[in-house]
Amino acid sequence: DRAILTSRLSALLRPAPVDLRCNLLRGRPEALRQALAERGIDALPVAGASTALRVAGRAALERLDLFEQGWFEPQDAGSQMIADACGARRGERIVDFCAGAGGKSLALAARMRNSGQILAFDTDGERLARLAPRAARAGVSIITSVRIDGVADPRPSRYAGRADRV
Repeated sequence: DRAILTSRLSALLRPAPVDLRCNLLRGRPEALRQALAERGIDALPVAGASTALRVAGRAALERLDLFEQGWFEPQDAGSQMIADACGARRGERIVDFCAGAGGKSLALAARMRNSGQILAFDTDGERLARLAPRAARAGVSIITSVRIDGVADPRPSRYAGRADRV
């Protein structure tokens, strides 16, 4: 139907929402929401994503003291839902393939209360290099990033049968 198609196409023209992931190592989402409000930024919880806040408008979020202090990272709610679904626990070993710049690794580390081990594998060394400064800002020390050469790289096989979650 033409009306449905028109509606869907117009939805694609709207800007994507801006979602933040509250760093559980720094505080709870409601505390972050209040701190953002004190800085004139409105944010609401996102249903189905326990750490997500959706920001109204287009504030310069990465200039905020809260960002520099590691209270939050920009991360879409869908990625946060994946981290929730993993059910990661303290002390576990997690393998994150295609880790990129490490958004999900950071989310998992916070859920694990920075206790355990996360192995972040990726073929893109430049993207993976962005993980270390993000982890430092977030107060995360359990992530080891490893650039691999692809599916034939033997290093990930060392963890076969030794990871709690992949």
